[in-house]
Amino acid sequence: MKIQSFLDKLLDGIKEFWLALSNRETPFISKVLAALAFGYVISPIDIMPDFIPLYGFIDDIIAAVLLIYFAKLLIPDEIKEQCIDEAKDFYFKPTKKAILLIIMLIVWIIFSITFMFILTHN
Repeated sequence: MKIQSFLDKLLDGIKEFWLALSNRETPFISKVLAALAFGYVISPIDIMPDFIPLYGFIDDIIAAVLLIYFAKLLIPDEIKEQCIDEAKDFYFKPTKKAILLIIMLIVWIIFSITFMFILTHN
């Protein structure tokens, strides 16, 4: 039961953050920090390489959590409250752009994994 409530809170937080980032009144720096967090996590270039078991993902987690934390700090309280209300009725319906972005990310991740595999096995 506790895991389900944790996952529900996490999903609500993700919805609220997504809505806040899509709001025109959200400061640009918050959007940049969120983009940097996402970019760092999916980037094959890291402080600690990801192919090192466990340790390779620690820098990804730390960087993403810190960048998202600071991005959320910079969002005004009025926007946060508005997004909390909107998140209750929010249902993600992917657009063509979102689907294309997901496909591009999957291809990029496959390319990155293949490239890293080639580099490490030669």
